[in-house]
Amino acid sequence: MICQHFGYTNESVIQPKSNSSYPDACMHINRCSTNNMTTIDDIPKQCDVFYGSDYSDYDNLYKEINCIPAQLADGASKLQGRVEAGLFGQLNSICSLGFDSRAANVLCASLGYKRGSTQLWTNSYFGAGSLSIYKRNITCSGDEISLKLCSHSDMEIPGCDNRNVVGVECEGDIIKIEPLFTSRPYEGIVDGYHGDLRYDIVGNVSSTTAKTLCTMLGYGRVGFSGLPIPGRTLDYFKQYVICSGTESSISECVGEIEYCVERNYYHCEQRTQWLKRVIIFCSDYKIQGLRLGSDGKLLMEINGRQWGSCIDYFTTQTAQSACIIMGYSGNATFSGQTGGTNDVEIMGSLVCSANAIIV
Repeated sequence: MICQHFGYTNESVIQPKSNSSYPDACMHINRCSTNNMTTIDDIPKQCDVFYGSDYSDYDNLYKEINCIPAQLADGASKLQGRVEAGLFGQLNSICSLGFDSRAANVLCASLGYKRGSTQLWTNSYFGAGSLSIYKRNITCSGDEISLKLCSHSDMEIPGCDNRNVVGVECEGDIIKIEPLFTSRPYEGIVDGYHGDLRYDIVGNVSSTTAKTLCTMLGYGRVGFSGLPIPGRTLDYFKQYVICSGTESSISECVGEIEYCVERNYYHCEQRTQWLKRVIIFCSDYKIQGLRLGSDGKLLMEINGRQWGSCIDYFTTQTAQSACIIMGYSGNATFSGQTGGTNDVEIMGSLVCSANAIIV
């Protein structure tokens, strides 16, 4: 409500660093009936307000509110949608006639994504929405941190209406693996990056989520999650990450980035003791010429060509040896299936148990 009061889209309450200066006076705001609030003047009417410091509260630090300058609405993912931006005290959709790729790049950067948009729609592709349309030309150099800091024309552009509201798709945020072993980049601790912000991914993740993260990393839809391990001092982190399997960026999965201040913040100390960093093992990789395809097929690269293994004379011992070469140990199983039209030979399948011990 506070951010909307100033013409922004929404808010994210974060804690300041513990070495921040303290205000001269404090006000605690709890249990607000936000559905009935329209202005800041409604806070004492619709909320429980306590003035002064509550020294019994371990977390007695004042809050910082980070207002988001824009949002992408009604898209198939968080990476795309109709542009709605807070400009000069009002939240608007934006006319496409005065909006170009440089403005789209600035928008994506202001949302924390990599600098650069992948697509720009000019024909109300995501609908016109219910907001008023900002009809002035927006000229950006590309280095601004928000659309508001770009140049805006004094005159409105003729012809701006519900048929030409702009839509944008941004290049998504990324994840990386911190390898557990220097020679195995496909297994390790998962780190997230949102713009220039690095965050830990913590807690347990499902098999579907692990496979989806492996797909995002380029290893194919094969992988599993190991037991979480203790992390370093938490600053930014994302927990309870859930992916359905169709996402192309972790920003599309369930889970919000949270913030934890330095170690003298009581609840943050408690969180560090039980929040463990996610570790995944992505098995769609090639080692010594062997590779597991996303469908479980054992593939081999010989003289620059990719070959499948014929089921004839393929034994459990062979499957076990292949698993060991690719970094697994444990019981291996396999089954045969008829090769497709693009296969060089009839293919065999190899399945390495998900709880195999890495050697």
